[in-house]
Formats: sequence, C-alpha cells, structure tokens
Amino acid sequence: MECAKIKSGNKRERKYYARYLNHLQIQVPTIESCGTPTIEEINKTLSVYYSDPQASKSIVEKMKTGCSRMVLSNEDLNWIDKKDSRQCYWLWSYLYSLYEPQFHYYNPRRPSIPSPLDVVTSHKYTTTLYNHLELPNSPFSPEDKYQAIILYLDLWPADNYRKKAFNKHLKEQWQKIKTQDKQFKWLNSSNHAQAEWSWKYLQNYSKVNLTEDIQFTGRDQDLHWATLAAIDLWDASVDSKELFIIKMKKAWSQKKHRDGLKGKKAYNFVLSNTIKNKLNRLAKHNDSKLNETLEKLINSEFEKQFNN
Repeated sequence: MECAKIKSGNKRERKYYARYLNHLQIQVPTIESCGTPTIEEINKTLSVYYSDPQASKSIVEKMKTGCSRMVLSNEDLNWIDKKDSRQCYWLWSYLYSLYEPQFHYYNPRRPSIPSPLDVVTSHKYTTTLYNHLELPNSPFSPEDKYQAIILYLDLWPADNYRKKAFNKHLKEQWQKIKTQDKQFKWLNSSNHAQAEWSWKYLQNYSKVNLTEDIQFTGRDQDLHWATLAAIDLWDASVDSKELFIIKMKKAWSQKKHRDGLKGKKAYNFVLSNTIKNKLNRLAKHNDSKLNETLEKLINSEFEKQFNN
C-alpha cells in the first residue's frame, strides 16, 4: 500500500502544511528563495517521518482538514492590495498591535446557543498575536507588509468562521477609511520634509500621542504612510478626525508661509499712483507678484550701476 500524499496546494496552503509539520518538530527543507516548500518537498518529508501507509493517511487527512478549516480562500482576501501602501501600512499596524482579534461573529454550527454572537477574548496570549506567530517586525515594502498580513491571517489559530468574520470586519473598516481620502490630498507622499513635519505634529498633539501604537519601519519613504496609518487607526469620531485634519492642514500652510518669509522683511513706503499703476502693469505682463517685480527691477539697476 502506497503512502498518502498531498496532491496539490497553492503557496499559502503549502506554507500552512510546512508550519503544521514544524509544530510537530518536523522541518521541511525548501529550495525556494521565498522559503515556501514545494509539494514534492512536503511529500518527501512526509515519506521520511510517516513511512507507514496508515500513519501517512492519518497525518495527510489532518493536514488537509486543518488547512480547509483555517486558511481563507484567495477570493476572501482579494480586497487587500499589495501595491496599496496606505492600506498595507494601516492593516499591518493594526494587526501588529493586537493581542488577539476581538470581534463578534456568527457560527451557524452553534444554533442552540441563546445568542448567536460569540466573543473572541484576549486572555490567551501574554504577547501580541503577531509576535506570538513570530512574524517579521519590520517588513519594509508594501508587498512585505502584505505577505506578513496574509501569514497572520493564515497562521492565526482560529477556524474559518472567526477568520471570515474578522476579515469582513477589516474590509468594512477599510471601506470607511477610504471615504475620507479627499481630506488627505494635500499630503504628498514624495515630500519627505512634509512627512517629517506631519509625524512630529501627530506626536505633539496635545490630547494624545497618535504615533504611540504605530510601528515605524524606519525607511524615510514610509514616514508618510505611517502618518496616515496613525490617523486611520485613531479611535475618534469622523467629525473629530475631520476637524483635526483641517487644523493640521492650516498649520502646514502657516509653516510654509513662515518658511517662505525667511530672509525677507516687510517694508512700508509710499508710491505715487502713476508708479503704482506702472508696477502693476509690469507685474501682470511678466506674470509675477509685485514684490518679485520690484526685486527684479532693483537687481537689474544694481547690476548696471555697480557691476559694470
């Protein structure tokens, strides 16, 4: 009688099988750079540790059953976009801070329970679930964060009823966040100076340090997305957030204005109406401001008189 085998499996399923065997102190070797074993490598390992046909059949059935009960389908998770920096930073930051997902979910297999709502408590772990699963602490790129998010959902030891409910909860939260997109158009992901200012603004917010629960991954280009994640994760009403963002935008405009005045000084002097009209016409003709036009005229005359 031939030993049982795993016949197929996508990348996520293969990672689950390898993790399952790893918990049994069985290491599955892999030649792939991503660390995901092939089906052949998994079956070869099974044949070494479970050479008895009955034993191999039993372990394969347990692995396949566990996978079907614990690994969400790709369709369930297709709302998560590995190219969306904001979404990946928000979701990764959210999962990173949880001791265990807490939410209400409906289990149709328990119709006898008086209330269909079941609560997942957080007393199981003395560290966050993310750290308990030994996932990377500082995934750099959006795709790295995406991979950590998917691994979190795959390896979280909960059945698919809980996972589907939690996944639905996350998706709904993201849809709410996306409705506020227009408020952040003034924040430029390519402007590092603005990102540094924004991050400090959040840190110095008088009511609460909004960056306290955000794991900044250390790259300069991530500071913008970390700032948005901090605001996205802030547990405040929509109106409170909107008012906060308006004040933040106004503060940034004031800073830019102050920066623009460096090396400049306000002057008050009288011009005749005729000269003022001429200055206006020159400024309009050159599509420049009055002060810029005046500076240009003075520089030009200075060059003529002193540098020739």
